[in-house]
Amino acid sequence: MRNTALAVLLAVAALGAGSGARASTTMEVYPTGQYPADVQNVQRAVDQGGTVLLKAANAAGTPTAFNFGPAVRGFGFVTLQRDVELVGEGAGSAVTTIDGGFYPVRGFGAISASVRDISFDSPLRGAIYFVGPAASSVEILRTRISHVVGGLIPGVGTVAEAMVVAGGRVAIDDNAVVDVAADFGIGITELDSAGPVEVLRNYVSGTSTNSIECTRNHGVVRIENNVVRPGPTPDGFGGYGIEINGTGAYEVAGNDVLIETAGGVGIFALGALGFGFGPVTNPLIEKNDVVLRPAGSIGGSLFDDGIDLGGLVSGAYVGQNKIEGSASSAFGLFDVAFDHTQPTDLGFNTFVGNDIADLQSQLADIYLDHTSHDTVLKGKSGTVIDLGVNNRITGFTKGSGPGSGEQVSAATHRRNLAKQAAHETVRKSPITP
Repeated sequence: MRNTALAVLLAVAALGAGSGARASTTMEVYPTGQYPADVQNVQRAVDQGGTVLLKAANAAGTPTAFNFGPAVRGFGFVTLQRDVELVGEGAGSAVTTIDGGFYPVRGFGAISASVRDISFDSPLRGAIYFVGPAASSVEILRTRISHVVGGLIPGVGTVAEAMVVAGGRVAIDDNAVVDVAADFGIGITELDSAGPVEVLRNYVSGTSTNSIECTRNHGVVRIENNVVRPGPTPDGFGGYGIEINGTGAYEVAGNDVLIETAGGVGIFALGALGFGFGPVTNPLIEKNDVVLRPAGSIGGSLFDDGIDLGGLVSGAYVGQNKIEGSASSAFGLFDVAFDHTQPTDLGFNTFVGNDIADLQSQLADIYLDHTSHDTVLKGKSGTVIDLGVNNRITGFTKGSGPGSGEQVSAATHRRNLAKQAAHETVRKSPITP
């Protein structure tokens, strides 16, 4: 009880004047550095709703982290069940920090929730897990998530997603995710949202699978001005930058992506019936800067690409992007399916105004697989392998095709198997107890 008394200070401020004024409350919670006291104190505060301010220092003024327990499955988390703003502070060198826990901040239901200005260090599986219906609203702003600990799945490996967000209106802006230490690690996962969704100005590094992944949405999704550094992986596969999967009105623009794996992709649009994704329709992918700097090769070859469209993707506009470095291709349209019964169709996609002058491509600058059709490709120079139908190509020199097609088909098959394994592992593994 003493820890609770020291840790919680309720300040009630009346806004407006007279009996008709509406009161808003701010609950200040001081860290004790003790588990489970810190978890219990924060849970009591968020249960009241309103604004909860997590202090950067304890009641005596000493910088102290909130102790949410070891990074193991257990009770090291709070659950947001009412409209609430959970905010931190920065005072000099001290910032509000939550240490450890198992997805330490979670939210469910048709609520409005905001998590801002909080640093999370070494949580298990991830820091924030919010899954709500279309009526919910969630903001994740200016948080820092570092050293995420992967959760072990026997026979598979370790899995982690620094944040998982689904709901109605979603804003994931100005956050930093650094070091998701897992065999299958994702930085920002956003999915199944009614929208609008924005993923803006985030910095994500040290992810073995995808840095930013947005999946199966139902409205506008803006992924803009992010800095993405997934880093190298032991086998050279994975290490994707930004991935959009299935339904949603996607705008991917102004992102800065560095790929350091020989099998990675800077920006990947995947439409598929598997996992309930659905097709990707009319995505806008423009003004991104993708640097491909693989650390080594895979069997002496490079399979990394700047921007790929795979599976069921139509009506894409890919324009004014800069792709540079060393890669298999700058752009690829691939027959990607997780099993042979799934259809693939890559039609009516447009590539114009892209800068690939500083790219050294091992296969060809552009690869158009056999399921591509009615593609518009315009450029000033470069090579293209065109295995599709009715593709309109201007400014590129066509490659021979058959031998190269067999080569890339084998490489794509390997890469697809790695991608399928990652999706199955992450999607089918339990996140919450």
